Amino acid sequence: MSRSTTISWDLTETPAGTRVAFAHSGFPEGEAEIPMISETWGLLMTRLKDYAETGKPNPFFTV
Repeated sequence: MSRSTTISWDLTETPAGTRVAFAHSGFPEGEAEIPMISETWGLLMTRLKDYAETGKPNPFFTV
């Protein structure tokens, strides 16, 4: 069985700058990994915000 999720981004111009909103959907009902994924997205968004404000990258994942 193939499973996939969908990630969508919405950029909105505001007086204070650009607002970035995202959604990660398509998980099966009762998916056990959702709490881990939610925490990871929170960490990624914090790092993205810090990078946008300081220009200093702090990658969560490295290659």
